Amino acid sequence: MKEKIDTLARVNKSKISELNCLIVIFFATLFYSLTTYIFVLGNDFAPSGLSGILAMIEKKYELSTGSFVLLLINAPLLIWSFFSLSKRFAVYTTLSVTLMCITFFLLDKIEQAERLRFFNTMVTIGGETYFDFGRRLFCAVISGFSAGVAIAAMFRMNASLGGVDIIVALVQKKRPRANVSILLFTVNAIVIIASYFVFEDIEGVLLSLIYIIIFSKVCEYILNGVKKALKFEVVTEHPVELSKELIEKLGHSVTVTQAKGMYENKDKFLLICVIRSRQVADFEKILKKYPDTFAFASSVSEVFGMFNK
Repeated sequence: MKEKIDTLARVNKSKISELNCLIVIFFATLFYSLTTYIFVLGNDFAPSGLSGILAMIEKKYELSTGSFVLLLINAPLLIWSFFSLSKRFAVYTTLSVTLMCITFFLLDKIEQAERLRFFNTMVTIGGETYFDFGRRLFCAVISGFSAGVAIAAMFRMNASLGGVDIIVALVQKKRPRANVSILLFTVNAIVIIASYFVFEDIEGVLLSLIYIIIFSKVCEYILNGVKKALKFEVVTEHPVELSKELIEKLGHSVTVTQAKGMYENKDKFLLICVIRSRQVADFEKILKKYPDTFAFASSVSEVFGMFNK
């Protein structure tokens, strides 16, 4: 009876987890679509990846046409990911791409009846209409920030918004050691260069670069920054005293192993301790009490298991 109850509890927990993932994916996709529609489309600059392609299509044709093209471009990538990547990733990404294309299509239809792009970047001076660079800059900043938040949320759910993200995942699966940053840079460079010939505006190119920088930094911070820590390796002759003080004052445990200092041919101990970045000052104060001790640090982007967060 107890085993049946435990099994049922695990099944229910799994269903709740999947439901939470679907909710996050739904709102992240909707958030990305709305912010892209309001702050990017119509402002004559192309963000990275397929969204940049969508912006250029919207400039030349209608957004409903761009939505169809976006779905058409993603279709072979989604099929490929279904057979080459995890089924979960492929299904979630397919749902996200479909929702995004439907949202853009519906927004285009609603726009015809009621204005949704309320943030106007056009100004009229002396009968001539110009883009307000300050407002366009704001649009690039806010849309880049929004894209970083949305895409990071998707990555946390083991999903993506399609396009370049699928290509990157496929490349990493086939070639784990491949330099993905070069691939991303190449794709983004092609989109930005193409946008110049579509929008015929050098300011649009600069705004695209600002968008990409903000988007990548925000996404990186959300995925890694919160969990970033430092790993200290300390060489000392006082392992017990130092370990005790580190544990009591920093709240993190210490791993100790024997070592040998070859310069003096003397037995020593190597202490390994992972701490938060904000605790570095306290760590240094403790080390100053042991003059014959030295330490070196390395950055840790992710911490798993039993770690006091």
